[in-house]
Amino acid sequence: MLLRERDGIFNALLLFAPDGRMWRYDKTWPWGWERAYFRGRRGVSVAHTDLGDIGLLICWDAAHRSLWRAYAGQVDLMLIASSPPDVTNPTFVFENGESVTFDDFGLVGRMLKDTGKRLFGEMVNQQTAWLGVPTVQTAASGHLRTVLPASRASLLAFLPAAPALVRHWPHARQVTLTCDFIPGCKVVDARGHVLSALAQSNGEAFTVAEITFADEKPRPRGAQPPSPLPALSYLLSDGVLPALTAPVYRRGMWQVAQ
Repeated sequence: MLLRERDGIFNALLLFAPDGRMWRYDKTWPWGWERAYFRGRRGVSVAHTDLGDIGLLICWDAAHRSLWRAYAGQVDLMLIASSPPDVTNPTFVFENGESVTFDDFGLVGRMLKDTGKRLFGEMVNQQTAWLGVPTVQTAASGHLRTVLPASRASLLAFLPAAPALVRHWPHARQVTLTCDFIPGCKVVDARGHVLSALAQSNGEAFTVAEITFADEKPRPRGAQPPSPLPALSYLLSDGVLPALTAPVYRRGMWQVAQ
C-alpha cells in the first residue's frame, strides 16, 4: 500500500502475525514511472516471526542483487510482494488513436522486450538458489490501462533510439499504456526449483506448496548469479524515467502540503 508520512509517500509491504505484531518494508527502488507517486527508502527488513525470519522485498527490488545480498545468512524465507504490469510488452496509445509497441522501438525495443518475465522468472529462481532459502512470490492478475505521467518527457527518453517515434509528438500530451500483468505467483524451494505456480489465466487465486526450513540459516556458496537483465533496463528504470517523473511527485506533494 501507499503510506503518506511527514517526509514523503512510500510503497509499504506490511506483514502481520496472528497476535497483531507487524513488520514493514518500504520499496527501495520505485520502478520508472512509479517515481511520480512515491519515493524510495533505503534499507532491508527482516520479520522475526514464530515461523522463522522472513526477508521482505517489493516487486522491482528483486532486480537488485545488492538487496538479495543484504539478506544473506539472515533469513529462513524470502517474501516478495509484486504487482508487475508487463511494461516490457506494452501498447502505447496516442491521443489520435494510433498505437505503437516495443516492436516499433528498434534495437532498444528488442533489448527490453520480455525482460519483466526474465526478472520474475529466472532471476528470482537463481537468486533464491544462491541465497539458499525458499521464496514465496505474489503477483497481480488482470489487465492494466493507465495514462503515463509526463507522457511527452517519456517519449523524449526513447527518441534517440527510435527517432521514428517523433511523428507521434503532436499527439503525445497524454499517452495511454495498456498491458497484461506478468505471471509470477509462485513458491520456490531453496534450490531454486518452482514447486507451485499460477498462470495469469487463473485470475485471482492462490497456490500452496510445502517448503522446508534449514536447521540453521544457510549462507550463500559461490558467486552470486549475475542479473539476466540488460544494463539498459536499469538505466531507464532507475535513472531516466524516475528523473523525468519525480517532478510530478514533487508537485503532488506540494499540493498535499497546501
